[in-house]
Amino acid sequence: MSVLLVGLPRSGTTWVGKILDSHPDTLYRHEPDRGRALRDVPIHAPPEPTPAYRDRIQGFLHGLPDSRDPRVCGKLPLFPKRYLPGWRFAVFRSSVYLDKATRGRLPWPVVQPVGGANGAPVMVWKSIESTGRAGLIARCDTRLRVIHLLRHPCGQIASVLRGEATGQFSDDCPSSQDWHLFAMLCETPQAQRHGLTLKRLQSMDAISRLAWRWVLFNEKAMDELNGLDNACTVRYEDICLDPLPEARRMIEFAGMDWEPAIEAFLGSSVSADGDAYYSVYRDAAREVDRWRERLEAGQIERIRQVVEHTGPGALYRESFHG
Repeated sequence: MSVLLVGLPRSGTTWVGKILDSHPDTLYRHEPDRGRALRDVPIHAPPEPTPAYRDRIQGFLHGLPDSRDPRVCGKLPLFPKRYLPGWRFAVFRSSVYLDKATRGRLPWPVVQPVGGANGAPVMVWKSIESTGRAGLIARCDTRLRVIHLLRHPCGQIASVLRGEATGQFSDDCPSSQDWHLFAMLCETPQAQRHGLTLKRLQSMDAISRLAWRWVLFNEKAMDELNGLDNACTVRYEDICLDPLPEARRMIEFAGMDWEPAIEAFLGSSVSADGDAYYSVYRDAAREVDRWRERLEAGQIERIRQVVEHTGPGALYRESFHG
């Protein structure tokens, strides 16, 4: 059994990924598909599995437990695991902190899982790269459970703008001017449904383009995951406002039993007062409407005009009038 948690950047995927990681029988992999790891599977790929796509994705999934990239295996915080006895977990944890302290200049020590309580650990793969190919991935391996995480478009866009303004991203190009990405999105049925072309997108203001980016990725995922027994869409705001029952539903959907360790992590993560950009410890309930403080009224209205009559936008229609 394995789980793919997928969502756009700045949609809460790291926090929700760590909720799943806090289970003592999960093996967590943080964005292993970044860069060229799945270069043969376009991010706007259609959902029908070809033999080549199926082989590539299944091979990628099969290799995830053997990953030794500290960026993939060592995302903090770390949690004790039943398949890692005390001394092995201590070695693993020390190696992660040592790697971070030396900025990756020391060799990565191999810490192999030794089997979970009921066999192999449940693999949890967290991705911000694969929202547009989530439908394809779900069909390539029906044993995989796919959780599509959706965040309010204003919240997601406000967080992206904040990250760009404070230099949090490695890309020099603003998200609103990633023409290569927008060109690929324009090839999707969702873009064609809305009459979008690259020329039309280029004529828009930056906020409207970011809103369409939110629509097209999330609408593609929702369209292609709809009706699949091994996929579901979850709203980030619902988890923020009612974390315990929402976490229970995700754990049950993933085919796992509830564990006290999950509740302990939730208790600490949703009540923190921090505001670090990538932190999983913050006031979760406050996060729901922070975008009202960070976006101007005109920006909110332009986002509303783009998303209101779309599939994913319908899930947030009432919030624009609250």
